[in-house]
Amino acid sequence: MSPFTSEIMKTPVETGIDLFRFGSYDGTTDPLEFLQTLRRVMMLRGESDGFMCKAFSSLLRKTANDWYLRLEPDSFGFFHEFGRKFMPRFANNRLRHDPTDALLALPQGKNETLRDFMLKFNAELSQLTNIDIQIAVAALKHTTIDQNLKVHLTLKPPRHLQELESKTNKLVRVEEACIQERG
Repeated sequence: MSPFTSEIMKTPVETGIDLFRFGSYDGTTDPLEFLQTLRRVMMLRGESDGFMCKAFSSLLRKTANDWYLRLEPDSFGFFHEFGRKFMPRFANNRLRHDPTDALLALPQGKNETLRDFMLKFNAELSQLTNIDIQIAVAALKHTTIDQNLKVHLTLKPPRHLQELESKTNKLVRVEEACIQERG
């Protein structure tokens, strides 16, 4: 028996679509990425909920397929219901990218200029989504050896990332002017 309702099971399956171009899901990778990719493509194609359920279930392999085969018969009538049951089961396989770890792994080298350090720091920062400004500032204060930057970040912490970038750019120019005067 299928975990899908009879309405879903009556949905015709289009034979012209190559479902396997999506790959398969075996239960070891990020389930959200797989689910979202399949859903986006299916919605762009205008596929029905029933077709999405059937397509998704046909791409399950190994552990994920074992999970699917143990689902209660006639328990899902919509793709989102199936997704809500699927996600918690494989959530431990979600890719986690802790922004604090990523930023703290970038200490400024003893002879590294503030410009070079900030290029490295900002490159990592740009890879992160929804980073809290307080986390970014704390990581920057922890990883920089530039005392002037630490003082500026402590006395008047920036309220958003653009302000942080503006503040650090000014300090980079100050450092470069001082180096030019000495040299």
